Amino acid sequence: MFNNLKNRLITSAVLLMASFATSVTASAQDYLRTFTVYNHSTFTIRRLFVAPSSSTRWGYDRLGTKVLSPDWKVTVDLEPGYYDIKLVDEDGDACVVNNVDFSHSDYLDLNNRNLLSCEGFR
Repeated sequence: MFNNLKNRLITSAVLLMASFATSVTASAQDYLRTFTVYNHSTFTIRRLFVAPSSSTRWGYDRLGTKVLSPDWKVTVDLEPGYYDIKLVDEDGDACVVNNVDFSHSDYLDLNNRNLLSCEGFR
């Protein structure tokens, strides 16, 4: 009888923990929003990295094996907040756009002016 009660308690505890883990995961996923990066420049973007503005580490390349051609867009799922965006174009030139506000806006518009300015050209 004691073993039966013990097994029921263990089973209940496991089910409770699994239920809690599922709800925590679902809550984190519910908080993600889709943001869009538009490439309205004449440059092809080969790599796109995103990191919270408070971080010193870049995430993975959000484009993977794809590129962001002129007049194309890519969507990124993020928690609302401020992010730094690192872009690498077809020539290997890197550009970092700091403190992009993805808490009040749902897109980033790239154009020749802001990309060249970001790369140090005026």
